[in-house]
Amino acid sequence: MRNGIDWAPGSLIDAAVPEDWELWMAAVAADPPTLLEVEPETLTPDRAIDYLVELQRAQSQLAALEARALVVAVGVERHERVVTVLSRQDDAERSFTLVDEVRDELAAALRRSPNVISDQILTARLLAGPLAQTAAALCRGSITSAHARAIAEEAQRLDHDEPAAFTASCARLQDRVLPHAASATPASTRRLARRVVLAIDADGQERRRRLALQSVNVHLYPEEDGLAVLVARLPIEHAARLHAALDARARVTSVECGATLGQLRVQALLDAVCGTPGETATGAASVTVEIGLVIDAGALLSGTDDPGILTGALGGPQSVSANAVRDLLADPDVPISLRRLISDPHTGHLLDRGRSSYAVTGALRAYLATRDLTCRHPGCTRPAARCQVDHVIEWDDGGRSDRNNLGMLCIRHHQLKTHGRWEILESRDDGKCVWRSPMGRTYTVDPPPLFMSAGGTSSLSPPHPGSLTPNANAPCPF
Repeated sequence: MRNGIDWAPGSLIDAAVPEDWELWMAAVAADPPTLLEVEPETLTPDRAIDYLVELQRAQSQLAALEARALVVAVGVERHERVVTVLSRQDDAERSFTLVDEVRDELAAALRRSPNVISDQILTARLLAGPLAQTAAALCRGSITSAHARAIAEEAQRLDHDEPAAFTASCARLQDRVLPHAASATPASTRRLARRVVLAIDADGQERRRRLALQSVNVHLYPEEDGLAVLVARLPIEHAARLHAALDARARVTSVECGATLGQLRVQALLDAVCGTPGETATGAASVTVEIGLVIDAGALLSGTDDPGILTGALGGPQSVSANAVRDLLADPDVPISLRRLISDPHTGHLLDRGRSSYAVTGALRAYLATRDLTCRHPGCTRPAARCQVDHVIEWDDGGRSDRNNLGMLCIRHHQLKTHGRWEILESRDDGKCVWRSPMGRTYTVDPPPLFMSAGGTSSLSPPHPGSLTPNANAPCPF
């Protein structure tokens, strides 16, 4: 018995008693856990849609609860702690600020990236304050978390200097947007919110434009199947000019070539930046592509003629196929540096990073960056190549500069480990480490293997003799 009705999965979907279905749907609105008792496969298509609507409503209510819990965990206001340290290089004092340190605890506990958690905290704080109307709509289930996020992100573009004025502007934004959001998609809600922000804060448009110009950049996002997305964030007038130029070049070439326009636009961009085959673009820097050839240690030690090259690691954690490597090697206009990467046949983890390359300076750092792939802190995805080398046991405390005692940490997580009461309890030479947070929670970080065998080799490592303790440090091979 629940909410005055008897319920068993499948008992309320008989077409002969539709009034029971409406009664149950009304009960669900007051008691979302009832949804867990439904077997979706027993529903008719029409009632499955009703069920999905109620699921979405329940998800909105859960999102509202999550936002409230986030605010409880991190606090309503942004928390900052200034740390002053003495530089080892020149004995000068340097200060830096740690912001919302509990963010990293949340990221580890919820298995989300710190950047995602930061965005969610910012939205949750707005929902707990100036966007209370949006929070109420989310709690009722009349909008989804995507709607709430769209409104919050547009609200952040309003002037924050005067809290009272910001709150008043948020109220005007919600009054205009929430009625539309109740029956519109998140994308439509965002478009309206953007127009409303411009209408109620027209004077801030130039300020927002100047602020946005500080974020212009070019980013690389590896994808599957040997592709990547190169994103340029730049002023719209420059973007339109660049796209028009690439399109014009591609359309001229398309008369003589059977490639798609998209492929030709990409080639036009490559030619403009790197130069066409046989020549170099004006002002272009000479860049050597380093390819890490991942070799199965078992195949290497077997003495066969084929060492078992599995894949190519190109410029970081992304992998490319053997055919893509062959294409690069066959291109006479691309300087190539090959480096041997020996992997454990059971775990896929890095065993050795060969020194046979044009440059060997910083070989140990390069090994660590290749092994760890990203920052070693739980949930952090910053590429290891842009991180700092950290001693698990500090050098001043007798820690050694070897593979067991070293790992890659981004600046924030390096500082949190040094000054924020995060500790590494265990560190292995394969990159695996165990953290203890300021709240006493433990988190295990196991770096992704360089490859996964076709047979589905487990990435779980067996007990490892190279685990780090204060009295057990493997010698450095470099």
